[in-house]
Amino acid sequence: MELQKTIYLVRGLPGSGKTTIANRLCNTVCSADDYFDKIAEQTGSTYSEAFDPIHLPDAHGQCQKDTEQAMKDGKNVAVANTFVKKWEAKRYFDMASEYGYTVCVIECQSQFGSVHDVPNDTILRMMDDWDEDLTPTPEVVKNA
Repeated sequence: MELQKTIYLVRGLPGSGKTTIANRLCNTVCSADDYFDKIAEQTGSTYSEAFDPIHLPDAHGQCQKDTEQAMKDGKNVAVANTFVKKWEAKRYFDMASEYGYTVCVIECQSQFGSVHDVPNDTILRMMDDWDEDLTPTPEVVKNA
């Protein structure tokens, strides 16, 4: 029996345990945070100092690229991002379809405190914008 290839979309607010859960699910974990962690490491700074929202599109693009490479390699992969809006997950659903993966969405609802010092007003805005269901629908496909 062939094992099912799986992509885990681990979503939640900052500080909810996304990365911790993702690391327990499988060996290959991708996150937009990786982009800023790498900058922080290269510059000898902290994540908070390296983070600049202007680079979020690059961070998410790199996460998608890393995820796609893992899928091409046939690895199970966990993606630990906030996934506040449905459209943010669409590319991952598309890749899952393209590479024959099952999508498992896991929502972290605990609060352990943001290790990246995300301001409370940002977290509150995310809560207000939260989409309950990430499953692609025709209007998401049309608007993407």
